[in-house]
Amino acid sequence: REELDNAIEILKNKNICVLQCSSTYPTAPENVGLNVLNEIKNRYKIPYGLSDHTISGATSIAAATMGAKVIEKHFTISKNLYGPDAKYSLNPEEFKRLVEDINYVKNALINKVDKNDIEK
Repeated sequence: REELDNAIEILKNKNICVLQCSSTYPTAPENVGLNVLNEIKNRYKIPYGLSDHTISGATSIAAATMGAKVIEKHFTISKNLYGPDAKYSLNPEEFKRLVEDINYVKNALINKVDKNDIEK
């Protein structure tokens, strides 16, 4: 935490966003650290996000609902490409679906429903 505190202090007048990241490929759900997003939010009062190395889009969706301004997810044109993370990256269709799912859930969250106004 001290290292991040120092970095934030140095860059405090810059346009920055801090991402929570667990750098294992793939990251197991119990190691994602979504709880850290609230710590970043409350401690630094700056934009925050998630560098998501899981095999699921659910963690990115959860981070977005927690106020994450940035979601970083690895992208590949083919899961058969060379490299240690290509097979865990999203292909174009999967990436499109993730963006659609995030927007869908965010839309459901921001549009309030008044049960008194619903017709019977």
